[in-house]
Amino acid sequence: MIHMAVTPKDRSHIRTYKTAKQAWERLEKLFLGNESIQSSRFEEVNNAANNFVMLEGETAEEVHRRLTALALQLTELGATFADDAWIKRKFFTALLPYEEMKSGARESRELIRLLWPTETLPTDLANLIKWLETAPDRFIDWKESAARAGADMALSFVLSWYDEVNLDQLECRRADVEENLPAENKTARLARACAIADFVDKRVFIEDPNPPSDDEEELEDEEIEMESPPPAVDPAGPPPAGA
Repeated sequence: MIHMAVTPKDRSHIRTYKTAKQAWERLEKLFLGNESIQSSRFEEVNNAANNFVMLEGETAEEVHRRLTALALQLTELGATFADDAWIKRKFFTALLPYEEMKSGARESRELIRLLWPTETLPTDLANLIKWLETAPDRFIDWKESAARAGADMALSFVLSWYDEVNLDQLECRRADVEENLPAENKTARLARACAIADFVDKRVFIEDPNPPSDDEEELEDEEIEMESPPPAVDPAGPPPAGA
């Protein structure tokens, strides 16, 4: 009887109820409230729709289920825009930041895999961030590794031709050699160095077999600071006293 007494549009509100009591209570909630109450409820649900986002730990299926329920509430309150197209649009909008975050995490892991190829990748976001914070220092380590790889390949070329070379003699450069070297020899040396560099595998990280101690590193840092140029002085000089 209740189904016959309501319009086809309103009939959708009570179609799922099995008893007349349940259907009547639903109709009371929908239509017996005054306009201010109805308007307040609509604003509340509409605000929830406007601010709809994917919750942490929520699956795509759960997002769609929650959004569908929200669309039903809007329709029951008189909204005509909460159709399937609206649900689909809101659904993909809610998933977009999550997909961007996943993409960013994926790119971060690829960067870590490049910088630490032999290490086990972190699985949680907190450790991933900690690793990324040390990435600038790791870039410097890789530059030093590439320099070691190049020097090692150059020495291997020399030793492959001259067995009598004493490596201990190559610890320092002879004085004034660079200044007295003809320009054409410098050019030829650079060309040969570039050719040797083609044989260097820079993808393999080479540790320093004799790393400097902490005291030596601190001394190097102090020397770098001492060699840094002093801060520029204002040509106009310091401001007068009391200025």
